[in-house]
Amino acid sequence: MVAPLDAATRQSIIEQAQAIAAQQGISPEQALWNYAQGQGLSASDVDTYMGFPAGATQNWAVLNGQAPAPQGNFNPTVQAA
Repeated sequence: MVAPLDAATRQSIIEQAQAIAAQQGISPEQALWNYAQGQGLSASDVDTYMGFPAGATQNWAVLNGQAPAPQGNFNPTVQAA
């Protein structure tokens, strides 16, 4: 079962995403998405691990052309910080 990461680990991941983003000329969110996809993590896994609101990563992905819009309760107002 997926569990949230501790605050220090989440901060480290954010800092790593920011560094990769700066190197590659992409957003930190895109860097995190790319890493998660490469590791086989779902959008829901990212939300849980990083402590984001449920649906935030999926909504970011849809709004940024990274994933098709799901059927059902898609809410584009919820996004990861």
